Amino acid sequence: MSTPRKHHYLPQFYLEGFKIEPQTGKNPHIWQIEKGGKHMYYSPAIQDTGCIRDYHSMDFDDKEPDHKTIETLLSNVEAEHATVVQHLKTTKRLETSQITLLSAFISLMRYRVPAFADHIETSLRSVVLDTFKIMYQAGNFPAPPQELLNMWRFQVPSATGE
Repeated sequence: MSTPRKHHYLPQFYLEGFKIEPQTGKNPHIWQIEKGGKHMYYSPAIQDTGCIRDYHSMDFDDKEPDHKTIETLLSNVEAEHATVVQHLKTTKRLETSQITLLSAFISLMRYRVPAFADHIETSLRSVVLDTFKIMYQAGNFPAPPQELLNMWRFQVPSATGE
């Protein structure tokens, strides 16, 4: 079996709930509307929507990236989530035993999207920068080179507080 490279951050079973009816062609499509000034819309295939190449990959310093492990684990979890969502859609009832799985699905939908990954990256950069500023002001670092200050787009206050 080949390694999946098109990693969906929106599960395909979820997107299926929004598919265009009646279906034309071999694969189901959804309407996608672009945010912003122009109201552009188009109808991509679900298999090509909500995905980024190698999004769930793990990178290593000493070996090739792993494009399969996380995607496989998510696929297994999504199968359970799909069952709960389909049951809820069909019966309009949620069994007590399904609450945990539905909660996990909702949480995962929030945390696996690119916007959340960007938020984590921005937060981590901010923590590193703030830590540097605190340590510099405490006199633990000499003045950084101007190129570094320009890259960070800030002026470090002097270590003496002047």
